[in-house]
Amino acid sequence: LSLLPLLSFSSIAGSPGEQRGLSPEERVELGTHRAEAAAAGQKSFSDLLKSPSFWLITLAMTISITTIYTLIQWTPSFLLTQQHLSRASMTLLLTIGYFLATAGTVFVGTIGDRTMQRALTGAGTCLVFTLLVLRSGKLWVYYEGE
Repeated sequence: LSLLPLLSFSSIAGSPGEQRGLSPEERVELGTHRAEAAAAGQKSFSDLLKSPSFWLITLAMTISITTIYTLIQWTPSFLLTQQHLSRASMTLLLTIGYFLATAGTVFVGTIGDRTMQRALTGAGTCLVFTLLVLRSGKLWVYYEGE
């Protein structure tokens, strides 16, 4: 069952320009960006270490990896020991959560790619998840019957 998502990779093109469903305008825009990147040239490693965007991406990836570790390693034991859920309930809740997270990632990525408003899409996603996390504390209180 866990190998089923690999089937989705069969529909991914080798490069953005080969992706099905692109309009001619999008193909021209991709070609323009590719030409701009080639004209800029490759930076040295020392230039990379001086780049603020490199450190921002490094920080974002560190936070992302920490979050994934928490979801995979800590959440199941928390739900079993602290929330006293059965293994079946825990498995169902985590499966639903991972499915929704995967679908949401694809959905938000599609919106960001189609609108080319990636920063705005990312900021909106962060806002939604912040509100969900703030609300989740109240949901646990409700779930526990307090």
